[in-house]
Amino acid sequence: RGPRRRAMDYDDDWGHGDYGDYGMGGDSDGSFDDVRRAAGAGSESDRSLSSPDGAAADEAARARAAEPKKSSVFSLKQRDGWSDGSSVTLRHAAVGGGVVVLAGVDSRSDGVVIQWDTESAAAPRVHKVCGADEVVHSLFIDPTGCHVLACVRAKNSASPGTASTYYMHATRPKKVREFREAKGVLIESVAWDEETVGAEDTDKFLAGASDGSIFEAQLTTKKEHCIVHKWRLVTRLKTGAPLCGLHFQRLAGRKGEPVSFFAMAVTSDPNSTPSMTSLYMWTGGDTFDRLLQPVNPKPNLPGSLPNSELRLYHKPDRGRHSPFFGVLSQVGIYHGRVQPSARGTKVADA
Repeated sequence: RGPRRRAMDYDDDWGHGDYGDYGMGGDSDGSFDDVRRAAGAGSESDRSLSSPDGAAADEAARARAAEPKKSSVFSLKQRDGWSDGSSVTLRHAAVGGGVVVLAGVDSRSDGVVIQWDTESAAAPRVHKVCGADEVVHSLFIDPTGCHVLACVRAKNSASPGTASTYYMHATRPKKVREFREAKGVLIESVAWDEETVGAEDTDKFLAGASDGSIFEAQLTTKKEHCIVHKWRLVTRLKTGAPLCGLHFQRLAGRKGEPVSFFAMAVTSDPNSTPSMTSLYMWTGGDTFDRLLQPVNPKPNLPGSLPNSELRLYHKPDRGRHSPFFGVLSQVGIYHGRVQPSARGTKVADA
């Protein structure tokens, strides 16, 4: 409980006093007057210390009790809003580099993506990415806020054969560019290289698909054009479950040693018996082909969700090399901390 509070500190979280310290019986009605009587039950010298400032102290205590409790975890800040005159039903949201991207359906039943740079006075940009017979399936933005991918599919079918992916840049090209190389791939997750992605070049990134496939890709923008440098299949998990979460990062090695990688993936398979959510980890390898070798998932969590996710967080004082992770599953959030190195990966506090 910490130090004993004085009688006038009438501010406990439940809206009533805790009078055990003052010897009050169970017949007290918990009123503020009770606290005052308890405080006044001391010696004459004690009472003289509270006068003539007793009224002011009473008022201050009442003010403290009336103050709303403040949260130290979350805070809400209102930003100036905007409107383009139309109504959009939102389905997806992503944030990166101070840019918010939203995907939904407008009043004409078209699928749209909205790019809103929260640090700019310019109006948000609205892109039409599909018609009324399609829906936006997934939406991704890189850490710089420059590169956006939106995967769409047929409204009445989740078949990968109906999937198309579109690319948008924060400033150029102005038009939406279809990522033709990824046609027929229903993208569920994207992992960017946080250390090398730039405003003009995505550098190498990974994309996870609905059939457990992992692709390597790279895009570059020049003037009004988008150039696809790479799109190739790296591996496919043997379960064939949707890859709903994906992450990779570079590992710090000794001077002169080749670059190596660490990667995590989450699959959620409602069709397995029993259904389960699985976590995969890979360590080592200076290319994605050498890194993403067949491994067994560890652990397998019971149950599955269509929107299971993997998220990682790096504490500023620990750098990128010992991240915390969280997996959204049907039974709850499985979380912990990974300590990857070229010699292997340890999982702590999971």
